[in-house]
Parts: sequence; structure tokens; C-alpha cells
Amino acid sequence: MASIVEVAHATDGAPGKLAAPAPVARAMPEWSDKEKAKIRRVFDECDADHSGTVSFAEITRGLAKDKELARILGIPKEAATASGVEDLKAIFVGLDVDASGELDFDEFGLFFAERVEILRYLPGADDDDKFCVMTESAAHLSPNLAASFESKLAAVEPKVDGLAAAMLAQLPAAVKHFLEPSAILKDARARGKSLAAAGLTQVSLDAYAAAMLSALADALGDDAFTSAHSEAYGKCVRNLCDMYRLGAEDAQKAEREIKAAAIEAAKAKLAAEKLAATEAAAKADADAVAIEEAKTAAIEAAKAKLVAEKEAAQTALAAAKAAAEEAAKMAQAAIDAADAAEKAAIAELTEKAEADKALAVEAKKAKEAEAKAAEVAKKEAEKAAADAAKACELANKKRKEEDARRAKEREAAAKKAAKDKSKKTTAELQEEEAAKLERLAKALEEQARREYEAARAPLTLQPLESYAVDGAVPDKGSTWQYPTESDGWFRIHNTIRAEMTKLAAALDACAATGEPLPAWKVDAIKSYWSLHSALVRAHHAHEDDIFYPLLATRCALPPKLEIVHGDVLELSAAVDLAVNALEPGADLVPLVSAFDAYKATMEPHFAEEEAVCVPLMRAYFSFKEIAEVMAPMMKKMDPLVMGAFVHHQGSKDQFMKFMKQEKIPAIAWYADFKSMRTKYRAAQEAVAQALLTGVEPAQGKPAKTGKKDLADAMRCGLGEWAVPIPGYAPISFDEPIEKTEKEEPEPEPEPEPVPTVEEETAQEPVEAEGAEEAAEEEAIAEEAEPEAAEEEETPEAPAAAEEEVSAQEEKKEEEVSFA
Repeated sequence: MASIVEVAHATDGAPGKLAAPAPVARAMPEWSDKEKAKIRRVFDECDADHSGTVSFAEITRGLAKDKELARILGIPKEAATASGVEDLKAIFVGLDVDASGELDFDEFGLFFAERVEILRYLPGADDDDKFCVMTESAAHLSPNLAASFESKLAAVEPKVDGLAAAMLAQLPAAVKHFLEPSAILKDARARGKSLAAAGLTQVSLDAYAAAMLSALADALGDDAFTSAHSEAYGKCVRNLCDMYRLGAEDAQKAEREIKAAAIEAAKAKLAAEKLAATEAAAKADADAVAIEEAKTAAIEAAKAKLVAEKEAAQTALAAAKAAAEEAAKMAQAAIDAADAAEKAAIAELTEKAEADKALAVEAKKAKEAEAKAAEVAKKEAEKAAADAAKACELANKKRKEEDARRAKEREAAAKKAAKDKSKKTTAELQEEEAAKLERLAKALEEQARREYEAARAPLTLQPLESYAVDGAVPDKGSTWQYPTESDGWFRIHNTIRAEMTKLAAALDACAATGEPLPAWKVDAIKSYWSLHSALVRAHHAHEDDIFYPLLATRCALPPKLEIVHGDVLELSAAVDLAVNALEPGADLVPLVSAFDAYKATMEPHFAEEEAVCVPLMRAYFSFKEIAEVMAPMMKKMDPLVMGAFVHHQGSKDQFMKFMKQEKIPAIAWYADFKSMRTKYRAAQEAVAQALLTGVEPAQGKPAKTGKKDLADAMRCGLGEWAVPIPGYAPISFDEPIEKTEKEEPEPEPEPEPVPTVEEETAQEPVEAEGAEEAAEEEAIAEEAEPEAAEEEETPEAPAAAEEEVSAQEEKKEEEVSFA
């Protein structure tokens, strides 16, 4: 029978042309009562107007409403979309046998003509109740189900390795998809196919199913395990076992095909060997004939030679009658020698011919023995195949008998239920239906709640190989030459954690005063949150757009990571609303509450990314591969975001160590990073300092960026927000003091003059950014302490850095430039 797609293409014109075909005479399938009931349920769902027929519009509305309907009806995925309406129309026309424009029940059944397996597992009329029973009781099952199941299997023989584990693993999915079992059919069938080698049979499936039902009764408690639970879990377990059986039959079919192929190969080999034996025998016969012919020719040649020699001797004798007697004796001697040579030649040729003939006979016997052995092997293979086919036939017969018995039992139960239903009033039926729908809704709500909680369960790192996709291998770890905790992913998280810590402390400091919130603090809080949320958005964009998709090409990331990103967006939006609503004198409680919820979600999310994503990245990708992704990303990064990252790595010495780790040229510190850090300190760290100390910044003057001026902000939470790096010093904003033997004793402290813009420019070359940048640097120089008090840099530092860059440019392929 042609598939619905083939029927559609058999109509006049292409599927998109919507040609009106003549009615096609087709044999309608003969469905059982049970199959008709299942088809009727799907038919009634599509027949929205209860007209007794299904129109094309009703089909399209059903597909839009229920995403599973296309898979149940076997409609191709592309035809079930808005762009595939013409293909869907062609399928519909192909099934409309009487060309009425609508599908009656028999025509609708053609959807399932070649998809009996899907029909086999479609839920029955009372399966909603069964689903509710299982869903309501799932949360109350004892955690000892596995142990109980194992004890029930103690008396089951023979055991099937792996079947118990498979049933325990897939039972939750079978319950979850009870109303749409086709969702697990592929996986369960594949599991059954793998279990076939362990001796899976219908008998063992029945025994294991009975043991599972008994274990479920124990796990729920005999008092709580009613007949409704028995029927519901019984059908669920039988469906799962039946899918295993289909998989086992697939394996048996494949094995039969392999055996048949082996028999055909044996037949072909036997035929080839027979042909080779025949050819060898023919060659032996030909060799014997050739030897005989050679022997005859040699004898004839010898005879001819003898005759010639005799004639020559006689001629010589006749001619030499007058010769002396000694000459006559010599002639006779020649005759005797010729006779002896003839006899020797004949004897030699005869002996060789006999030996060759004996070899040919032995070769023929060997070929015949080999052919006989092949014939015996063929008969044994045919006998084994016949035995296997007979065993399969017996198993199928038993299964069909069991299916018939169960069908009869289900039919009797259905008739009884229908009889009981007919005795009830319309009000009672409506009340039962309403209770049923309410129960189903609660079951679905409970299932959604459990799925929500499961999706947000804590993540831990599993074996690296278990995440592999498309044969990827986690073998790149040796390319990373520094600790995992020193990775840039950890460091950007440290940056965000630091800002969250400082903002939380700033809000506490504002609340602790007990005074109405002044306008300048409102503006400061809004400014700090604005830059912080920009930093977080940039970080999450890098993860969502670059790193998550990159990692997904080689390893399967837990779905929770992207789910939590959505949660963070919602929590961040709540903080946005609270911040925007903030006014002078307002209560900070709504903002603190929203921010605490945001911070409480961010911190464990960072910890899970650090525990899972970073090890996966370093296992499945080399340092060079990640560096090639990072370089263009960092070039496009906002200077304030980059400045936040630079600032929270600690002192210049500590950031230089990070640059060396990432193979970044030292000149980038002078060209980019230092100015970015200064801008960040003025825009964000100075705001944190003001909120923490309660000192309003001077109006109309550039913010101070010296370490002493920002001491409270820099010390806030120091040691709490940064993950320690093995072998590295803790993050500090103080430069290490190193002395050499050539250094002279330090002089008495004297007031240090504030360097001019020209002096600073001579000591620290920076990127030319126009007159506005120069003015900003001059203002900062007037307000801050000398740069030398913060970082001891000599005029030779830039030159040394340039020499280092020149040396590093020879290894360009190993560098990541941020310039």
C-alpha cells in the first residue's frame, strides 16, 4: 500500500498545483475494534464541528493546535508548517477517495494504513484516567523501588542482562509520555534490539513485567496500590515491554538477514570451488593428454631417427663393402648405440608420464574432498536457519495468542465500562468528565512543576567523555599551560562578583544611615547599576552568541545553563524597575529585595559554569582554538567593560602575569589597558567609593582615580569575590616592592611634585585620543597623587616593552593581540 506522501504525488500535477484528481479506488484497511476506537479518538479531536467528517481546514487547525498531531498522522514535518500548505493539501486530496472535499472515518483511517506501530500505542478512551493515577502516585513511590524490583527478579529465570536496568531507567519516561508513547518508541525499540543478544524473549518480558508491577505495589504500599493503579501501571509497563519486543524482533530479523547472507555467500563459495575443481580436473586431463601425445611423438621421432640411422648405416655399408672389416664393426657398434639410446629415451618418457598422471589423480581427489566438505557445511547452515525460523514462528504464534487473549480481556472491560456508563445520568457523566479534566490538569501541572525543578537541579561535572558529540574526544587539556582558575572565564566572573559585592555593600551603607536618601545617592545608584547591567549583558551575549554554540559543536551542554540565563534576564529586569522607580527619600527595601534575588541566582550560576563549562572547553578545545575566538571578541569590547576586567585583576604586576599567560604583547598595557582601567575607575569605582563612604563627589571636577582615593571600594569584599588560583598570590591592588643590590638607601620622604602632562607623557606613552583625551588626563593629573606613587614605572619601561613586542612578533601565530 502506498504511503500518504506517495498518494499525494500520484494525483494530477505536482503537490503544489492542487489539481483535482479523479476518485482513486483504494482498498480500505480492516481495523480491529480496538484500533477503530483509537482512530476514532484522533478523528473526533480533528472533527471540531462534530459533522462526522474532517475538512482540510479542520486538519490545518488541528496541526496548529497540537504539535504532536503531524507525527501521529505521519504527515511530513515540512508539510505541517505554514509554508507547506500546498503539500498538505495534496496529501489531503490523495486520501479523499470519493473526492467529496472532506474525509469520512474510513478515509481518515488511511493516515494509519502503514503506521500500525503508532496506532498500536495511541491512548485509549480511559487512558487519561490511567495517566492521572500514575502521575498522582509517582511522587509517593518508595525510593526502594529498584531494590524491591531486584528482589522480585530473584525467582525469575533465565535472567536477561541489562533488562532490569533498562526498565528502571525508562519507566519514568514511559509514565511521562503515557498519552504519547510514540515519543519513546524509538529509544525503547533500540534498547530492545541491544537486549536481544542477552536472550530477550516474550516469556522473559512477561516475567520482568510481572516483577515490576509487584515491585511498584510494594513501593506504593499494598493499601494504596488499587486495581486502578494495577491497570494503569500494567498497561504502561506492557507498552514499554512491547516496544522492547519490537526491538528484539528487529534484531532477530537482522540476524536472519545476516544468516541468509552467510548462506548465500557459502553457496557462492561452493559454486566457485566446484568451478575451480572442474577446471583443475580438466587441466589435469589436458596435461595427461599432452604428456601422452609428447610420449608418442618422442617414440615416433626416435623410431624415425633409428630408421634413418639404419638406412644411413646400410647405405654406408653397401657403399663400403670393399672397406675393411674394422669399418664394418664400427658401423655395427653405431647401430647398437642407437638401439640403446632409443630404449633409454622411451623408458624415461614413460616414467615421467606415469608420475604426472599420478599427480593429476591426487589433485582431483583433493578437490572432490573439498567440495564434499563445502556441501556438508551448506547443509548444516541450512538446517540452523530452518531451526531458527521454526523457533521464531513458534514465538510469534505464542505472542499472537497472548495478544488475542489480552485484546479479549480489554474488550470485555470496555463493554462493561460502556454498560456502566449507559446507566448514569447526563449530569453524572458531565460531573465525571469535569472531575476527569480537573484531575488531568492537576496531573499535568504536577508534571510541569517536577520538570521545572529538574531543569534547575544543581549541576556537577560528569566524566568528560559523557558530553562528547559526533565522536569528539576530550584530549586538548595538555595544550593549556596555566591553572583552570586562571582562565578568563573565571576572571570575568570575578569582575561581576566584585561589582555585585560592592553594590550590595553600598545599599547596606545607604540604609544604615537611617536618613532619607539624598538625590546624589539616587543618581549614583542608578549610574552604578547601569554600567553593571551593561557588563553582565555583554558577558551573557559572549556566552550565548559565541561560547555556548562553539562548545555545542563538540560537547552537549546541560540545558540548565541557558534556562538560568533566561531567569537572570527576568531578575535583572526586576532590578531595572526598582532602580528606575528610585527617587530622593524613597525606601530602599524594594530595590534591596530585587537585587538580593538577582545576586542569589547569579552566584551559583557562575559556580556551575566554572565547574562544568570551563573544564569542557579546556578538554575539547585547544588553547590556540580559543585564542582565535577571543582575539576578535576582545577588540570589539566596550572600553568600560574591558576596563572593569583589567581593574579587578588586581595590581599591574598581576595583570601583566595574565597578559603573559594569554600571550598578549606587553605594549598593549601602555597602548590600551591602562587608559581603559583609568576610565573605569573614574566612571564606576569612584561611584562605589562615594556610596560606601557617604561622601558626595565634588561637582564639576573629574573623579579621583588614585588607589588611596578609592581605598574603600578596592578593599570591599576583597578575598571573597575572587576564586583563588593555585600557585598565584591573592588579588591585591598594591604593587610588589622589589629591591636590587644597586639600589641606594631610600631618602627621607619629601613632598613629591605633581608631574605635568608633558612629564607623564614622556614616562608613559599612551594612545593618542585627541584634545579631549589630553584634557581629561591633565585634569586627573591635577587631582590625583603622582602616578609614581601608585605604580613605579621608569622611562625605560615602554622601550623595554617595545623590545619585547619586537621579539614576540617573530612568533605572531602564538599571540592574541588586544591592540
